[in-house]
Amino acid sequence: MAAKVLLRGGCVLTLGAKTPNFKEADLLIQDDRVAEVGPGIRSRDAEVVDAADTIVMPGFVDTHRHTRASLFRNLGDGVGASSRHDLLAADAFGPDDVYAATLAGLLGAVEAGITTVVDWADGPLDAAAVEAALQAHADAGLRTVFVAPKEGTAHTGARQLLERLAATAGPSTDLAVGVGVRRDGSGGAADAAAMARELNRRIHVHAEAPESGRRMVSELAGRALLGDD
Repeated sequence: MAAKVLLRGGCVLTLGAKTPNFKEADLLIQDDRVAEVGPGIRSRDAEVVDAADTIVMPGFVDTHRHTRASLFRNLGDGVGASSRHDLLAADAFGPDDVYAATLAGLLGAVEAGITTVVDWADGPLDAAAVEAALQAHADAGLRTVFVAPKEGTAHTGARQLLERLAATAGPSTDLAVGVGVRRDGSGGAADAAAMARELNRRIHVHAEAPESGRRMVSELAGRALLGDD
């Protein structure tokens, strides 16, 4: 992006308490920051974009997306979650496929006005596949949280791999740890959460629908899995 970009003549929804909304105004972006909002802003050597008949507003936040499954969206209801997981973990679905699927999913988010994505990684915690996914995150240019596959956080070497991946993730991507909880309460959640806290990583919980009579959120809180992190 150019150092200065001026969005000219759009309907500007700031969604802020201090800056009002404008039926028609300009918005100046300088060094990736909103520098000025209002009607009749001078271009100041900025790249000018005609925003007439469009809405200019902050991007949406998608708190749960599985970008690695983007290539399987049209399989239909006849393919269950376990079958999709098998496809994602298959030998034929290599790092290049992971990169393509992740990038397609993230660019699809941008097309829908989403600029921040929490990406739940499917499949095994494989170094080459995760590195490919993180490269797609960097290339997409969004703000992202990459949630490491919950299925892989218990295997030997997961801690060292996550430490290395966290250090190599792009400046706009944060790496978090996925914690899976099955409907019967199992899933190694406590061990995964403990590792996340040792690594000072955020925890994202993915819980199945509980069995009848179980109070899943209360149980997770009772097991100290719902802290500030």
